[in-house]
Amino acid sequence: MKAVETKLYRFLEGHDKSFVIPVYQRNYDWSKAHCKQLLNDLIDVIENKRKSHFFGSIVYIYNDDNDENCQEYMIIDGQQRITTLSLLMLALVHTQEEFKSNEELDINLIKNEYLIGKYNRIEKIKLKPVKNDAIAFVSLFERKEDLYNNSNVVMNYLYFIDQLKQTKYSLNDIFTAVKKLDVVDH
Repeated sequence: MKAVETKLYRFLEGHDKSFVIPVYQRNYDWSKAHCKQLLNDLIDVIENKRKSHFFGSIVYIYNDDNDENCQEYMIIDGQQRITTLSLLMLALVHTQEEFKSNEELDINLIKNEYLIGKYNRIEKIKLKPVKNDAIAFVSLFERKEDLYNNSNVVMNYLYFIDQLKQTKYSLNDIFTAVKKLDVVDH
């Protein structure tokens, strides 16, 4: 097994990728404290003009047997980080759409490269969490987060929305800091 350092956004980007959390993995269980730490790390990147921040490792199996026109990655380790970052990026998009319409954040880029497989045979959400998490995650795209508000997926998304509305940093600054997150890719 060969480990390579890469930017997490580079691993996630691509309109023809999907990320599957296998059914044997635990549910998404990162708490508000983990999300707060991520935002603090991103603010540190912004304030100190850091070029990178190590965010952990991603272990995956590439599935070339899938029957769709996409690259499918089964995430063995890193689902908490990938899910949390996906929640943050979705919160960035929704915050831009609802509250900060004059921002220069390219929400179509975020949607099409990191959240939705826009150019696959059918448009679909790129991240496929385990069953209950998947239902809650899809509800966020449909703007029905109130249906699953006891889910960690929804609670962390709402935390990000709240923090992004209050931050003194632009949404573009936050996204630029996200692009500086490094992972070890296995």
